[in-house]
Amino acid sequence: MVTYFRGVLTEVQKVTWPTREEARRLTLIVLAVSIMASLFLGGIDLFYGWWFQQGFDSTETFLVIALPVALIAGAAAWYFVLREPTNTER
Repeated sequence: MVTYFRGVLTEVQKVTWPTREEARRLTLIVLAVSIMASLFLGGIDLFYGWWFQQGFDSTETFLVIALPVALIAGAAAWYFVLREPTNTER
């Protein structure tokens, strides 16, 4: 058991730790990306909530929105199914 912890200590001493400025900068990047992702996903949630409410209230509005969404989703699926694999994916 002691040998294991000595090995761990040896490896931890080899680590190049970030400076305070690097840690702060990277933390701010992570926070900014997290906030942007949450706003984006929240916007999608609001859109789909509104869209399905329109479906319950007005079938025509629902279908007018559903057609472009279905076309975009179908085109994206078609693209990913037919694309050629890259060298790293083989």
